[in-house]
Amino acid sequence: MKKIKLLWFAATMCLSVAAVAQGDSSPENWFNLDPASDGVQGVGTEKLYNSTLLSGRQPRTVIVAVIDSGVDAEHEDLQNIMWINPGEV
Repeated sequence: MKKIKLLWFAATMCLSVAAVAQGDSSPENWFNLDPASDGVQGVGTEKLYNSTLLSGRQPRTVIVAVIDSGVDAEHEDLQNIMWINPGEV
């Protein structure tokens, strides 16, 4: 009985490891792809950027406001880029 349990456990572990080892074959940028043209479920941003909709448009700076008590304004990544409204302070 012990041999059967050991054999069953070994077979189960081998099958589990084989299933995990196969991994995911989705591209890294799957979320940017289009389901109709790429066959991957995404939002189609690559298609939009390559279309005529955005051709000839110049990029512009956008200021984003984060209204949250959990923002660490002293964090090294945010320290030099945090915008402060001079009319408010």
